[in-house]
Amino acid sequence: MRILFVSGELTGSALCQKLIAEGNEVKLFILRPAWKDCYTGLAEKTDDWEKELSWVGREGLIVFDDVAFGMKQDELRHNGFTVVGSSQGGDILEHDRAYFQEVLASYGIPNLNSYKFDTTEEAIRFVEHHPDRWVVKQTSHMSALNFVSSSKTGEDTLRVLRQYKKRGITPVHLQKYVEGIEVGVA
Repeated sequence: MRILFVSGELTGSALCQKLIAEGNEVKLFILRPAWKDCYTGLAEKTDDWEKELSWVGREGLIVFDDVAFGMKQDELRHNGFTVVGSSQGGDILEHDRAYFQEVLASYGIPNLNSYKFDTTEEAIRFVEHHPDRWVVKQTSHMSALNFVSSSKTGEDTLRVLRQYKKRGITPVHLQKYVEGIEVGVA
């Protein structure tokens, strides 16, 4: 089968490798410049995945392993292509954690208290007034800097938030730390 694998930063690299190992014809597009050299010699690569649509055709499969392609994925599905991956709605859920929490709650799925702050300064003030263990995540995917606190005083969380502030990372999402295993919903 012909498979066009469209990736932001190869988060689905194991799947891509499995599809190749199973004997599929795979063409790989990697969006992020820092990852473009990955899989050189392991997969046929393309610099323009949209030019490969006629190659993969409607009989093939297009796999997206990252957010930010949702609108295009919806368009491809509408045009008869077989697409594995998210959608425009899925991108919104991924980029707006507070909205996603609201959607889960509307279906009766319990989730942790979480707080969205438009600025890092707001998040810093919040933690100063509510010292505890926090999980810090940026909402906008500007950075891979996420953090799980170990201090009940919140001092380590404040250090991370001050680094966010220096780097201009906003908005910020805080969740109360709970002992356990985090599960992603896809």
